[in-house]
Amino acid sequence: MQILPMSWWMLFERLPPLIDLALRPSRMLTGLLAGFYGAAIIAALANGLPLIVRVLLALVLGGVGGFWILSHAVRYSSSSVERFVWHPEGECVLIDRRGRTFSGRIEPGAWVSPGLVVLQIRGSTWRRRALVVAYDAVDPTAFRRLRMRLRISPPSSSGMVRKLLHRLPKHR
Repeated sequence: MQILPMSWWMLFERLPPLIDLALRPSRMLTGLLAGFYGAAIIAALANGLPLIVRVLLALVLGGVGGFWILSHAVRYSSSSVERFVWHPEGECVLIDRRGRTFSGRIEPGAWVSPGLVVLQIRGSTWRRRALVVAYDAVDPTAFRRLRMRLRISPPSSSGMVRKLLHRLPKHR
């Protein structure tokens, strides 16, 4: 049996599938964020700070919480992501409600759980976008494919970890 050169084996390597998610509003994420920010507002109002500081802190938390709920959970903001496409080569594209696109790569450290996926996407100009995907915001099969691809072949840091490990002294 003849062994083919490594370059021929690379031709037969299987690429991961294309992942195309059409994102909808999520009740689960809305409840989660409302509960979290509601508890933070109660904690801000119940502490021993002066009244004006407590009220200002509660207003800031309410504004930030409202923004996160409108943009990530309800997807009402014009900058909310409506579609996420992850190509087999690793490039991903986000399309917002206005039709603007944002291309980039998923950074290492994506948070994956059975009901929620949180991704950081870095563009070519070092801009970042966060994408929060809840299980009830997409098709269940597509959500399972996203989770499996992130677990089986997570995004790499372009060999940076390998370069750092190569510099470490070797133990004998």
